[in-house]
Amino acid sequence: MGVHEMPLVVFVSGSAVGTHADEGKELICASNRSHSTQSHRHARQTLRAPRRGPRPARGRLLASALLGMVAGSRSLREVEQLTAELTPALRTKLGIPRRVPDTTLRDALSSLEPDDVRPALHAATRAAQRRKALEPDGLPFGVVSLDGKATSVPAADDFFAQRQTATAEARLLGLVRTVTATLTSSTARPVIDVVPIPASTNEMGMFQRCLSALMGTYGRSDLFRLVTYDAGACSRENARAVRDLGLHYLFAVKSTQPSLHTEAVRWLGGLEPDQAAATVQATAQFPCGSSSRDRRLPPAPA
Repeated sequence: MGVHEMPLVVFVSGSAVGTHADEGKELICASNRSHSTQSHRHARQTLRAPRRGPRPARGRLLASALLGMVAGSRSLREVEQLTAELTPALRTKLGIPRRVPDTTLRDALSSLEPDDVRPALHAATRAAQRRKALEPDGLPFGVVSLDGKATSVPAADDFFAQRQTATAEARLLGLVRTVTATLTSSTARPVIDVVPIPASTNEMGMFQRCLSALMGTYGRSDLFRLVTYDAGACSRENARAVRDLGLHYLFAVKSTQPSLHTEAVRWLGGLEPDQAAATVQATAQFPCGSSSRDRRLPPAPA
């Protein structure tokens, strides 16, 4: 396999980026392209260079990758063209003195680990919160929505990229899975963290690890008080983990969990909205870290 054909998967500023050769073109798949100029500058300043390679050179390469994402570049080749067309003033401002070859950028990105870039995303989020740019829109508290994402790539390492092909004759296909945390209470809907899901587990198994990582990063900031997830992480253990942290949860229940779904319909199916056991206003009274417990539901119908 030639150097231009080698597939890779990296994570840049909270976005899963997969690149692969397809008739000489590298494809970039980014989960969030809406980066402001201010966020780009802050991320570029705080992004820690990988352990390998000179720090200044790596910093320029990572700044080029972020610039390409901000500009909407769809391939590393387009990023190379973008860096070739920068004006002298922009080169000075962004710290990119010359054209960045796509192969050089690919090699730099392939050397990154997720934890090399996540701190930059956290720093940009904290900076936005200090500017009052993440205030809840229409709610009295913050809401973070966790959700599983997946990107298909023609590669598999059985850790970051889970092998999907079942036979040796089939075309190699890997699935890069992540849990993405989005601050859905904010008008901007920013992604505030991304955690890769190892091939050995799934969303259910990763939920508490992702929640702990979120609290370790933002727990003292009261950035959110409600955690939402679809049915992929709905379980008693995960619900209790949220409550033990003084937070509230909103999990989806589907018929794929027949026992839980049947009980939910039996307890709640006949209730009117004004019979709810809790309200948004009541939930807002309990700050993050409160020891308040779940309210008791009325007796189940016969």
